[in-house]
Parts: sequence; C-alpha cells; structure tokens
Amino acid sequence: MTTKIETVAPEEPKPELTTRQKEVLQLVGKNTHQIAKILGIRPETVHRHFYARLESGDPYPGIYSLLGVQSRTGAVVEGFRQKYLLLPKEPRKKPQLTASKLQILKLTAQELTFKAIALKLEISQETVKHHFVDKKKINGQSGIYELFGLKGEDRNVAMAVRRAIELRLLKIDEI
Repeated sequence: MTTKIETVAPEEPKPELTTRQKEVLQLVGKNTHQIAKILGIRPETVHRHFYARLESGDPYPGIYSLLGVQSRTGAVVEGFRQKYLLLPKEPRKKPQLTASKLQILKLTAQELTFKAIALKLEISQETVKHHFVDKKKINGQSGIYELFGLKGEDRNVAMAVRRAIELRLLKIDEI
C-alpha cells in the first residue's frame, strides 16, 4: 500500500506597506489636501498611495489593496487591526453617545454607506446623516462630529470612526 503525500504551497507573505504609505495611513481621517500639505507631497501622490493597483500598472499596490478595504473608513479599522495605527495610552474623556449613534458608528466602521445603514435599520438616509451632523437646533441633541470635537475639514466619517476607536467606544474585534 502506497501513501500519497500532498504538499501544500506555503502562503505567500502579504506585502507590507511602504514607509510612505505608513506615513499616509497615520494621517487617515484627514482629507487628501491636508495629508499632502503635512507630508510635503502632491495631492495626486496621496491619492495614488490609497488607490494604486498592480493591475493598472502601478509598481506598488495602494493602501486599500494591501489592507483589503474599499474606503478610508475601512483603512482606519484595518490600520488599527493590523497595528499600523495604535491606540493612545490615555484616551480622552468619552462623550456620551446614544445606543443608536453607537450602532450607526459601528455600521459605518464596517464600510456600509449611509444608504445601506438606512436600509438595514429601516430609517431614512437623512436620519443617518443627522446622527453625524450637529442637530442641536433640530432636537437639542449634538451630532457625532460635535461630540468628538471634530471641526472643519476633520468632520468626516473616517475621522469619526477613528476617534470612536481611539476613545474605545468601538472595539476592533467587534467591528
């Protein structure tokens, strides 16, 4: 009787982010122009660091491709998961978020669009949006951006998710 031994090819190591891609990822949550200004590079270069694809002829895959994500919000989550982004040792004081705000933040961290979140929760897209924007004038409640102290160009979903993770309101292993 002969025993057949099957060999399995070893998994190829996953390509690492370049030094510059790590620098760009450290600033994720800021917009392209802010990142470019901070790093002293062109906005087009920042864009390429996020979106480059080997199949399109770029010599290095982009951050999205390497992390297996579709958006900056996904890059935030996966950046923390893969330890490219680190939690602060001492988080700031946590704002009080309603259960619905936390639920919407968690779904956003899973790269769901406002439309997909609205469908999943059976609410309108406007309601999802209003959880992020300041709405004191509407019903006396602050939006996520205000609760996290996000102002100006930092008022975006990726930065809100990043802040929620840094404040330990969202746990990486639960996203």
